[in-house]
Amino acid sequence: MTITNTAKLGLPVDTLGEGLITTQPSSWDRVDQAAGILSTLSGVDIPNNVLYDGAIVAEKDTGISWRCKSDGSGGFTKQYINYPWWVCKYYSNGLANNGANANTGFDVFYQGVNATDSSVTVPTLNGIKVPIKALYSVCLYVRWAGAAAGVRLVSPNLSNGGVLTDWEQVDQGYNTSTPTGQVCKFQRVLNPGDFIMGKYWQNSGGGLSYYTSCWVTLIRPVP
Repeated sequence: MTITNTAKLGLPVDTLGEGLITTQPSSWDRVDQAAGILSTLSGVDIPNNVLYDGAIVAEKDTGISWRCKSDGSGGFTKQYINYPWWVCKYYSNGLANNGANANTGFDVFYQGVNATDSSVTVPTLNGIKVPIKALYSVCLYVRWAGAAAGVRLVSPNLSNGGVLTDWEQVDQGYNTSTPTGQVCKFQRVLNPGDFIMGKYWQNSGGGLSYYTSCWVTLIRPVP
């Protein structure tokens, strides 16, 4: 008989399949693999013959982890358990015309963890793009130029579509020199590739400039 031991737990394996009472030749390796979390570096795949349905894999350099789910054809999909990600962008010198909608995509990258869209440069077309399906917290801030007349409205805008929440409204400013600040917050499940923009409206009587910024934080992944 030839007996070897598994790498982690030292379980005996009957490599010749002679069926010692104390060994299970076909299963000990799998039990041994399941003892602990598999680890890798971001972008480095673990071979499918090492993975199994339900295996947990953690990236040592990013903090991202996922559970493997069999795709039924020998491969595996990722069900994320942890995905540290947040990003903040800002945009200045926007102009909202009287009574008309204005959008911005926050074209300047400020800071983020595992952020993947720092190269976005067209503020009217793209916003903060989310990497995976998850529950996200969004905080949108805008600072309007001072104006005595009219109202100011702001709402997050999903992928250049409709507003995500009711408009947040601030009544007219106190005088022509007092800037008006607004904050709009919400939480929402977003899908990979969705992007957050800002949508603005004002009716002071003429064009009104604004400065805006947006924070998007991944709260938890969603299967």
